[in-house]
Amino acid sequence: METVWVLGDQLNRHISSLSDRRPGECRVLLVHSEAKVASKRWHRQRLHLVLSAMAHFADELRAEGFEVDERRAPTLAAGVKAHVAEFAPDRVVAMEPMSWDGRRLMSDLGVDRTTNNQFLCHYDDFAEWATGRKSFKMEDFYRWQRTRLDILMDHDLMDHDASKPQPVGGKWNFDHENREPPPKDGRAWPHPKMVGPGPR
Repeated sequence: METVWVLGDQLNRHISSLSDRRPGECRVLLVHSEAKVASKRWHRQRLHLVLSAMAHFADELRAEGFEVDERRAPTLAAGVKAHVAEFAPDRVVAMEPMSWDGRRLMSDLGVDRTTNNQFLCHYDDFAEWATGRKSFKMEDFYRWQRTRLDILMDHDLMDHDASKPQPVGGKWNFDHENREPPPKDGRAWPHPKMVGPGPR
């Protein structure tokens, strides 16, 4: 049986390493790392929130029928190694972590990784977009993201070759309208304009 290792910032049934898994197909590993807790000055409530969220997620998975190994360990690496020593899984798989240090740790432990689906733009997607470009403008990236993710795009308003949808409202942004300088003569700032119907 395989093990799916879930990190503390991945407590979501829809993460790529867990979304298509069913009870009986794998174990789920959650490691409470003492080193991670001691590594920075946590606000006590935030620390309790993270640990509580991990425990609640473990309970949700158990209620669904998954076998969950929720363990405390000196470090994440020690927790994974202890799990492997006890259960001898066919392999350990995890969704890519958010940090390069986390990726290195998983590589050192021989953990297989699935693509992180918590990004709106994965770094591989960005690298593909950036390849061959001589300039990098946020506006170009912004338009590419909106187009490929179909965010605020109007499919009824096509461009001249009738192949690409246009931005809702016919404009990519309203930066020019939002560049009014603050008043210099003591007048109050203008009230923001509401989009759509106001309160009734």
